[in-house]
Amino acid sequence: MSYNNEVKHIKFKSESGKQMHAVEMGSGKFLVFLLHGWSNNWEIWREIASYDENCQFTFVAMDVPGFGDSERLDRYNLDITSKLIVEFISNYLVENHDSEFEGIFVGGLSMGSLLASYVASMGVPNISGYVLMGPIFAGHGKPIGKFVLKNILYTARGNIFAKKILDITVRSRVVSYLAGKYLNTYKFNWSSYRQNLGGKSLMDINAYIDIGIDQLGYNTLGALQKARKESAILLLMGKYDKMVDAEKISAGEIFSLDLHDNLSVQLIDEAGHIVSYEKPKETYECLLQFAEKCKLGC
Repeated sequence: MSYNNEVKHIKFKSESGKQMHAVEMGSGKFLVFLLHGWSNNWEIWREIASYDENCQFTFVAMDVPGFGDSERLDRYNLDITSKLIVEFISNYLVENHDSEFEGIFVGGLSMGSLLASYVASMGVPNISGYVLMGPIFAGHGKPIGKFVLKNILYTARGNIFAKKILDITVRSRVVSYLAGKYLNTYKFNWSSYRQNLGGKSLMDINAYIDIGIDQLGYNTLGALQKARKESAILLLMGKYDKMVDAEKISAGEIFSLDLHDNLSVQLIDEAGHIVSYEKPKETYECLLQFAEKCKLGC
């Protein structure tokens, strides 16, 4: 069995007493902390790790609190969750201080990209760079869809019956399939979409609702402008992502991002929002290219 099929489970108790779960895959020179999307868990990163045949990375894939095997919280928002993530990262680096990593990175997918940008804005020491996969920017994308989502989440937060209906709905295989089609996630078909359902069965619906509401108004752009002064940032997007206009962002037509070596955008063709799931090999290659560039001093 090659290393990239092996998984080491990590348990960590925060200062507040909350238990967090992560897995470690590989033992390469570049350390990457990975944060999953809105209704996933660590398992969504397995396929990317499978492409690391030359042992370039040590992947540490976390279960965000309220998802997977990490403990539930009394309440959720991006700030509380990000602080727990930073605590986990800091503890992991202390425990593994003898490892001579050539670069330390934080990567996130969709909701995880928001958490990664929040972590970046906190100025965590020793982080070489951040990779935001399928990043979300408030006020951009399809406004009707976001308006409907906002009303659904607020209704579910205030109504127990509505919350139960939403809980059943988001765990539904049919809904997962249809949402995948809407978001242009090409790999979502009846034979492969089950790979993306592991996190749904372990998800706290309160985390889904509260973080969902919080991310609707989150200023990703502001976080990036702050973080770029300290670390390199890569926005990695599917060319056909419906959550944002990836091509216009890449061309600098939407945001005044002033793209340069410390903040770059890469588009992956034939991919939509869940880019790391749809195109794991291409995503892996982009990660490795970014890590090698940062090693040389990006």
